[in-house]
Amino acid sequence: MTQEEIEEKGEGKLGEMLKNVNVKKNLYTALITWSLGSFNFYMLTFFAKYFPGNLFINQIVFAISDLTAFITAGIISSRLRVYKSYIIGNTLGFIGGLLFIFYADKLTPEEQESNFNRFAIPVIIFFSRVGCQMN
Repeated sequence: MTQEEIEEKGEGKLGEMLKNVNVKKNLYTALITWSLGSFNFYMLTFFAKYFPGNLFINQIVFAISDLTAFITAGIISSRLRVYKSYIIGNTLGFIGGLLFIFYADKLTPEEQESNFNRFAIPVIIFFSRVGCQMN
């Protein structure tokens, strides 16, 4: 069976399919994206108690962001290509991660209790979680 016949039928053994450079590149990209996304998802869950701010509010934000991500991911994926929805999800997660690293992690306990930071920290968690969930 030639490479053209395999591509036309869309079937073949794994070894035959991996000879195609595009299939191999897409497989590795999906593997890396899935691995990083699931690692970040579980990392956010396990380290939730160490996030600054109120634990209960942070958990409510986790639940709301999961619901929002499931709804918006379906809408975005149906209207855009899968590639663009991954870009949007990764960008949101990246922005949330950077905000957490450079802003929320540096706050002292007194700064965490200010009115702005009581709002800002859940928003940062929201962006991080939605970005992870959309992948």
